[in-house]
Amino acid sequence: LIRERPYVSFRRTAPAREVLDGARGAADWQDVFPVLHDDGRLLGIITTDTVRALAMHPDVLDLTLAIDLMSVPAVVREDDDLHVALERMLTHRSRELVVLSEAGTIAGFLDEAEIQAAYHQATTRHAPQSAR
Repeated sequence: LIRERPYVSFRRTAPAREVLDGARGAADWQDVFPVLHDDGRLLGIITTDTVRALAMHPDVLDLTLAIDLMSVPAVVREDDDLHVALERMLTHRSRELVVLSEAGTIAGFLDEAEIQAAYHQATTRHAPQSAR
């Protein structure tokens, strides 16, 4: 879980031009861009694939809002285990999940590389000496 790392998010009424500019300025690790309710709860996500498609159609930048670009978010809760997280990633074909707090606000992000590292650590720790 990646906590307290700055990330780019958008209001649901953000114009597509703002989404494109914000995504271009985002850190390399960020694959999804949260769209938030006014109270900070997660409403949806905009994927990097959507941002790339948006960049190829500049004619819609002034006609489209973040809410038009978003999709159902792939999420886990803070207390979900890695098995649940992996299932969500596979189901949503996502490399990154948004981790939600009990209040529905963003607690952080979980990347596929973190799941791989946790799996490797768990299987290495439990493997017999001869298998290492």
